Amino acid sequence: MFNTCKLLLLGAVLSVSACAEYSPVVRNTSPASRGVRFADAALSGGLPQAALNATRTVLEHEPHNVQALLQQGDALSTLGRWDAAMEAYRRILSPAASPNGEQTRRAQMGVGRAELAAGHATQAETAFRALVAAAPADAAAHSGLGIALDLQDRHPEAQTEYRAALAQADSDGTRVNLGLSLAMAGDWAGAIAVLRPLAQDPSASPKIRHNLAFALAMAGDKPAAERMLSADMPREQVVAALAGY
Repeated sequence: MFNTCKLLLLGAVLSVSACAEYSPVVRNTSPASRGVRFADAALSGGLPQAALNATRTVLEHEPHNVQALLQQGDALSTLGRWDAAMEAYRRILSPAASPNGEQTRRAQMGVGRAELAAGHATQAETAFRALVAAAPADAAAHSGLGIALDLQDRHPEAQTEYRAALAQADSDGTRVNLGLSLAMAGDWAGAIAVLRPLAQDPSASPKIRHNLAFALAMAGDKPAAERMLSADMPREQVVAALAGY
């Protein structure tokens, strides 16, 4: 049952990794700038392979172009090529590059998320701790650190990080992760208290309702879990899901 929660946490990491943070590109006529603009448009349009091809062309001529390296890391992350993405992000953090503060943060965040997605929880913890130390108000860094700790079964520490993230910026995703962390720690009542308001929102996704159903079933309230699952599943799938729990 704990592996189920860990997979859900990793699902959150993957969705976050795919949401790159793009910044306006200064327009000029140099080939590198045109390539960076094309990569930016390709990423925004959901075409990571096209963006990757564009960044390769830019980096052949300007191997330390920070914007192209960021885009390359983002494209590789979207394609699930985590080791290559980490290499791109780490090139930004090398002495040869000259990133500004925000580019450095994005590269460090990229490293942490790629480490998580690759299953390297301890390395991800190191990356996110560095981010938290540099920017204690960075909610995403606290949330990433929480996931890294949860994947190491260090649930009370993880919950501290999720609450620190929520103190900076309220987020349904972080609240879901907090609920899953409480579930992994065996605090079913705490998990239900966090997940129920999210699941009862009319705009809630099926995944959130299923998370609550899992917590309800593990707390011994299988009728409530069955009602929650029945909103999205036919009867036979509900029975199978409850048997799996």
